[in-house]
Amino acid sequence: MITLNTKATVTENSIMTLSLPANLPKGEYNIVIVIEDKVHEQAPLWSLNIKGEINPNETFRREDMYDDNGR
Repeated sequence: MITLNTKATVTENSIMTLSLPANLPKGEYNIVIVIEDKVHEQAPLWSLNIKGEINPNETFRREDMYDDNGR
């Protein structure tokens, strides 16, 4: 299976034109077309949610977070 991510152009006559890689072997292929009507940015999977103020004197060094044996 080959996955292509390319742009296509659709004309007023509903004809779609797209470019394929030059190294694609000649032959018949089953093609699945997914049409996104709007290009959208993906929301971040995780974001830091901090409420309040951050004390600039606090550090997050390992030595400050754990005791002397590192646990």
